Amino acid sequence: MDYTGKTIWIIGASSGIGRALAYELDRRGAALLLSARRQNELDHLLSELKGPHRAFAVDVADLSGMMNAVEHAKHICHKSTVSCKWQPSTIQARFRKWILRQPVKSLMSI
Repeated sequence: MDYTGKTIWIIGASSGIGRALAYELDRRGAALLLSARRQNELDHLLSELKGPHRAFAVDVADLSGMMNAVEHAKHICHKSTVSCKWQPSTIQARFRKWILRQPVKSLMSI
């Protein structure tokens, strides 16, 4: 599937499945917003990808920080459609309930 023209926000992108997903979606042409706790790991990942991607650190355990990250992502995307890849075991239930009420096109659990 071609993801050209789509912006996808990957939370947990610095390692594991999130990192692997970033490589694959980069290969398929997506514009990526990459988030994780470790900015240095995100910067390293950015250097390995070919697309015009953005990265910013966020800790999903910090509800206020996550809400700020959502606003930051909206600003980057100029309110365009954003899809999210979550690592559900790391996200607090209260944030999941909050984000589901936000104008997000799709929410995928992997």
